[in-house]
Amino acid sequence: MPKNVLYVGMIENRKNIFGILKVADKVKEVNKDVGFILVGKFGYGSEKIIYEINKRENVTHLSNVDDELLKKLYNISNVFLFPSFYEGFGYPPLEAMQCGLPVIASDNTSLSEVVGVGGLLHNPNDYEGMTKDILKLLSDDQFYNKISQQGIEQAKKFNLEKTAQQIVNIFNSLDAEKKKKMNNSKVNVSIVIITWQMKDLLQKCLETIYKFTEDISFEVIVIDNNSTDGTSKMIEDEFNQVKLIKNSENRGVAPARNQGIKETNGDYILILDADMELIDNSIFKLYKFMEENPSCGLVGSKLVDQNLLLQTSCKKISNTIGVRV
Repeated sequence: MPKNVLYVGMIENRKNIFGILKVADKVKEVNKDVGFILVGKFGYGSEKIIYEINKRENVTHLSNVDDELLKKLYNISNVFLFPSFYEGFGYPPLEAMQCGLPVIASDNTSLSEVVGVGGLLHNPNDYEGMTKDILKLLSDDQFYNKISQQGIEQAKKFNLEKTAQQIVNIFNSLDAEKKKKMNNSKVNVSIVIITWQMKDLLQKCLETIYKFTEDISFEVIVIDNNSTDGTSKMIEDEFNQVKLIKNSENRGVAPARNQGIKETNGDYILILDADMELIDNSIFKLYKFMEENPSCGLVGSKLVDQNLLLQTSCKKISNTIGVRV
């Protein structure tokens, strides 16, 4: 009976889609009946990725999938593969675990926290190890059921109502701190960026920040989670105005982000991903909006892709719990 390995997310370079294709090739060498289903819209670098997908008979790409079809895909799939290089959170693996679908994911950034003991974690370049785990899950029912149950238990730790209340509490506590800080602040906006193995993308990000941002005072704080690609040296050589925090290990997204936030001095804090590029004076626009709307606690900018087409930056969390049979 044919088996399916599922991926859900953007079709772009930072999601390590080429890595998934390498795993698909390795799995095919052992079991030609295993298919790979990639669900997601096109993102950065997708042209080359789609070309490679179309060369493979065992890989299918689906775009514009609604919640009902997504539920069915979670239901008919056997393994969830998510070897992303960088994640801010990682909702798809959480959705998969909620369904009891065994998850194989990267051991970096937030994924090590979200998936944790609920799945099988690998270095995002460990294609051999991912392949072995997929084949073992598909051939060993006892192992499969163990990982499936661990995922269900891990997913229970993420309660939306509880998380939402925690966020409200944080904003309430920050409001008092903000008023105190604004009286002594010398900076309008503090920009916090976390990076890991993203030197070239971060370089473009920093270039556009300093090129386009004007009419406000700002500071940039970069937390390097122990990159080995020369990220820290690039910052020190080219952007010595950046406040650089060099971690001796990859601390993940949340701890590193909190680490950076503690160093801020601005009236407002902007959390920016290292693969973002500014195309205009958007930080000032965000600052101006917040100043003109004091009842607003949070604002986000519109994201566009390399063709200046809208790229959604939010996602409805699918009600996938219990759909697996």
